[in-house]
Amino acid sequence: MVQIHAWRALRNLVKHFSEQLRLKTLPMPLLGDEYFCTGSFTYFKDLQIRLKKEFYFVSVDFLDSPIFWPLIAHEIAHCSLNETEYLRKVLVSSEAVEVKRRTIIPVEQRVEEVLCDIVATRLLGPAYVWAYITRLWLIFPLGVHEKYPSHPFRLECMCEVLDRMELDDVSADFRKLRDQRFAISWQEEEISPLRYVLIEVSENFPCAINRDIYVQGLSATEYLFDSPPRDPVVLFLSCWNKVREEGIAKIGELLPKFASVILQALERG
Repeated sequence: MVQIHAWRALRNLVKHFSEQLRLKTLPMPLLGDEYFCTGSFTYFKDLQIRLKKEFYFVSVDFLDSPIFWPLIAHEIAHCSLNETEYLRKVLVSSEAVEVKRRTIIPVEQRVEEVLCDIVATRLLGPAYVWAYITRLWLIFPLGVHEKYPSHPFRLECMCEVLDRMELDDVSADFRKLRDQRFAISWQEEEISPLRYVLIEVSENFPCAINRDIYVQGLSATEYLFDSPPRDPVVLFLSCWNKVREEGIAKIGELLPKFASVILQALERG
């Protein structure tokens, strides 16, 4: 019964982001064992086959509290990149051509991953960054697969998006956390010369956050457990602000409360 409520809530969240990104096909949400996105674009890409109608599946880790569901925005962004030319625009830029000329890394895959982070940050602002940092904090030292950009670079791109939302005070906190956690600089990432190209191309995607909406999220924190916001962006902003107020050490005892209010608000639509 709990999983039915969770799936309905997740379905509504996926629908919300898909509508914002104007996807032609609504992804099928899954309560899986990890976060991922798949569908016709992954199955047929190498064969260079395009269907008349795409199909997508996006998954969250069913063991996670819904407070981490902002991470699904990254997966939905993969679907959006499949339907647009924005990834190609980055890859044909002079900066990308130069990076591909002097390195053997999988540039396209790394660019796509960080562009999805940027799009997710445009949709959720600090809520996506908090979910990303908190979910991955313990495994940051393990490094990443070669198809993924470094975490410091991904976080720098997210922070650059926040700067453009006039949330530079928030991004400063994230940069401080990043620099405390990592010994390497974001500039050591091979695709770091593409940072501004990525940010500029991302301006073509919708932005659901500004300073006023961020303040709404802060204000809603006081009444979060009694009257949770119905807007998903304000809802997740208020949840993560509550974590900041109480301290990250208390997140474990707060997770059941967060799950209750998030599922209640999202299932209601």
